[in-house]
Amino acid sequence: MQRIANPFRAVRLRSAPPVFRRLAALVAPILLAGCTSYGEVQNQPQKDTQPAVGYSMAGFAKRQGSHSQELSLMLAFSGGGTRAAAMSCGVLLELRDTRVRIDGQDNRMLDVVGLISSVPGGSFTSAYCGL
Repeated sequence: MQRIANPFRAVRLRSAPPVFRRLAALVAPILLAGCTSYGEVQNQPQKDTQPAVGYSMAGFAKRQGSHSQELSLMLAFSGGGTRAAAMSCGVLLELRDTRVRIDGQDNRMLDVVGLISSVPGGSFTSAYCGL
């Protein structure tokens, strides 16, 4: 019986020629240096904030004057990477294609959304929607 070589076997650095070992020893620190950063982030505080209104559901309810009194739609997208982004994208596409009659006018449900809350996975889609 003939033994078949395992193609997934890890290549050992010790079995490599000395030139490759030296090259790897020189290149590895250079590549790892790309993961570091130097400098200081200097964000200036905002001067024009309105702490009385704030970013909350209560503040959103106070600012409802520009939206319909019939319908208030808020979305919350979860995290989870690609699956969360795909799910939130599907929700936004369905809201775009769903028509609703509000205050006597025909609108897309996506145009009625007043607030989107999201965490990392869904944030990609919510940021795109915001743009």
